[in-house]
Amino acid sequence: MGGRGSCYLNFFNADREVGIETNFNYEEDEDTKKEYNGKTEKLRNKDIHIKKSTDDLLEEVFIPNIKKIDSLSRKYPISTEILDNTKNKLNIHSTRLEDGAVACFSSGAYNFGTQKIIFNSNLKKRTKNEIEEITKRNMKSHNWAQVDNKEMVNYAITHEYGHYIQRILKEEYIKTPEGKSLRDEYINKTIMAKNKTERTILANEFDEKFATRCFKQIQRIHRKEFGKEDINMLSKYGIKNGNSEIFAELFTHLNNSKNPNTLAQSLKIYLDKQIKVKDKTTQTINLLVDN
Repeated sequence: MGGRGSCYLNFFNADREVGIETNFNYEEDEDTKKEYNGKTEKLRNKDIHIKKSTDDLLEEVFIPNIKKIDSLSRKYPISTEILDNTKNKLNIHSTRLEDGAVACFSSGAYNFGTQKIIFNSNLKKRTKNEIEEITKRNMKSHNWAQVDNKEMVNYAITHEYGHYIQRILKEEYIKTPEGKSLRDEYINKTIMAKNKTERTILANEFDEKFATRCFKQIQRIHRKEFGKEDINMLSKYGIKNGNSEIFAELFTHLNNSKNPNTLAQSLKIYLDKQIKVKDKTTQTINLLVDN
C-alpha cells in the first residue's frame, strides 16, 4: 500500500523507553515517488523515515517542511551519521497535539532509542497561508525569531530540528567527565523519583543544564566577535521558556534568514567549532570546553 512513508510506526509507552518500532516496509510506492519527486526515498536513505500517519496533512505545508528537513540533513550531516552509527532512525509522523501546536519534537530516552518529529494531525485543514499568517503575527510581536517570508511555512520544523541538533551535542557531552557526572546525578535522582511526572521534570532539568552551558559559550563567542549581545536578538518565546528554546529559536533564525543577527551568527561559529567537517559530507563533533 502507498502513503508518504509506505509504513506506519507503532508506539507503546513505557517508563524507560518510548517509541519502539516494528514492521518496517522499505518499499515506496510509485505514486509517492512521482508525487514527492523521490524526496521521501532520499530521506529514507539517511534513515529519516516519513510515516503514513502524515498522509492527511496538506501537501502545500508538508512538502516544504520535508524539503527543509532534507536541506538541514545535508547542511548538518552529523545528524544522520549519528543515527546510522547507532542503528536508529529519525521518524516523522503525526498525532493529535494541542490546537496551538504546529509541530513537536519528542524523545523518550537519553540514548538514541527514540527520535521523533511529530506533526500535529489537527493541522490537516490548516493551509500554507494560515501557517504563514500565524508565523507573521508571532514575528511582528517578537514572540518568535525573524525569518524570511519564503521560510515562514518552515518555521516550526526548523525549530524542532534545532532541538535535535542540540540533542546530538548533548549525547556527546555526556561522554565527557563533566557530562558523566551530571548524567550520574540525573540517574540517581531518577531512581528515587516517585512517578513518571517527576522523571520528566528531572529530564527537563538535565536538558536545561546542558542548554545553559551551550548558550553561555555562544554568548562568549558573541562578546569576543561582536561585543555584548542585545536582548532584542532573542525571541520572547525563547526568553520565556529557557535556554533549550533559545537555542532552537536562534537555530531557526540562522537557517531561515539571509541576514541573521549577530547572536545567530555566533551560533553558527559555535556549531562550526563544535562540528568539524572531515570532508564534504562527513562531520565529527569536537566539544568546546568550558572556560
